[in-house]
Amino acid sequence: MGARTVYTKGKYTVKKTNHGYVVINNKEDYSHHSHFENLKGASRCLDLIYKRVLPNNEWWREALRRLLSEEEFQELRADKQNKYYNVGGGKGVRYGRV
Repeated sequence: MGARTVYTKGKYTVKKTNHGYVVINNKEDYSHHSHFENLKGASRCLDLIYKRVLPNNEWWREALRRLLSEEEFQELRADKQNKYYNVGGGKGVRYGRV
């Protein structure tokens, strides 16, 4: 009935439960955990943490905030993706940072 450990990455453990997956920060108390519906979401969350990226989506921000300490969360940088824009009336396509 208990949770089964799927994998561990650094100080984080991903566990499979009856209702999905839980990522736990082993260096903090149990209140530093977050729930996910699938393994892909849990894995993506850990990737965001290790890349030090703060996503634009509020749901993802809350998941990261719950896993990290306040100092670690403040160190994350905003996600700036390449945005598409058309240059020169359709004569060329470029990508730039917005």
